[in-house]
Amino acid sequence: MAQLDVTNFQAALKLLYPRGLSEILYPKCPILGWMPKRTDFYGEAAVVTPMTSGVRGSTTFNNAVNQQGTPTLNRFLVTRAKDYALASIDAEVLMASANDKGAIAKGLDTQIRAALYELGRSCAFQLYGDGIGNRGEVGAYAPGDAFFTLANVEDVVHFEVGMLLQAALLPAVPAVGDPSVEIVAINRRTGLITCNANIVGVIAGFAAGHSVFRAGDGNNCATGVAGWVPPNDPGVGGTPTNLFGVNRTADPTRLAGIRIAGGGGVMEEVVFDAVAEAHINGAQPDTLFMNSRKFAELQKSAYAKTWMTVDTDIPGIGYKALSFPTDYGDIKVISDPNCPVGKGYLLARDSWELKSLGEFPHFATDEGLKYMRLANSDAIEFRIRAFWNLCCDKPGHNAVISW
Repeated sequence: MAQLDVTNFQAALKLLYPRGLSEILYPKCPILGWMPKRTDFYGEAAVVTPMTSGVRGSTTFNNAVNQQGTPTLNRFLVTRAKDYALASIDAEVLMASANDKGAIAKGLDTQIRAALYELGRSCAFQLYGDGIGNRGEVGAYAPGDAFFTLANVEDVVHFEVGMLLQAALLPAVPAVGDPSVEIVAINRRTGLITCNANIVGVIAGFAAGHSVFRAGDGNNCATGVAGWVPPNDPGVGGTPTNLFGVNRTADPTRLAGIRIAGGGGVMEEVVFDAVAEAHINGAQPDTLFMNSRKFAELQKSAYAKTWMTVDTDIPGIGYKALSFPTDYGDIKVISDPNCPVGKGYLLARDSWELKSLGEFPHFATDEGLKYMRLANSDAIEFRIRAFWNLCCDKPGHNAVISW
């Protein structure tokens, strides 16, 4: 009997994704393609040790002897976050195409790309997030309605039809088993999200001001750039003082990055101010990530419009960047629709590392295969997953701009 086996499954995957699963994700998430990566996230946690001060000295020898000490090192113990996307394909479809690897590829492609789309959207959201997992805030809701409007319409990029939603009033977050509603319609122009039930009837207390989460995400997400370089000093405006075991109030700039209040200033001037502040603090950032809307504003007003290509670790996949000249070299400005519209992240690439356990992402192969046969359905299932987090060994070399 013709059936799916390891040989024709592998052939189909090779036909579809000759450069791996990540080649699908990179074009959809520029900051992911830009990030340096390592796949050796073994052990309980990754140890990240930024140095916030060196040994003490003096112009007088005796004082230098008496004041000598050790560098001030801080130990961030970065733990892994998990993300999954599952999909299945009917056995009849596979059997009908079992003798043609091209036909198998067509059958698998839709389901795999759908799973990778979900994982890619989740990754893009988390890389700019703080690990809490809130995707937006409720702006307007009338009790009894099955719909609500987001406070910030730009946050609509984080939502998909079919997504299960939970809600809580920060700093509280939903528990994994808390009730959820399903999105059945999204107006991406107005930020109106319609669900499958009277929301407050399912999620008790649901109201304007609540934060909305994908079900199961509360406090379970990777810590992205907003966690390492928050818009407020640690301990201010709800920003936690502690991150991965380090109290960052001892040196908020070197342990939590630089904050620039752009206000309503001219965008080019704000960028130059941010670069100058970074240089004053010993940093040499090289890349600025901006939401696509803000990028368009900068592009229209920037006095210099030189373009350059930013390569990734997959040959042939790169991004176009606007070159912004500074006294320490050019800053590459990259448009990313996943970046919050009110924020710009001025980053030093050599201070970041996306660490994962195995490839990011990868097929689950715990039983030796990249698929498994389902017990309750005449189909096979494949699981795409990632065990990962973002590490920054020099937070003070990076800045967040609030436009």
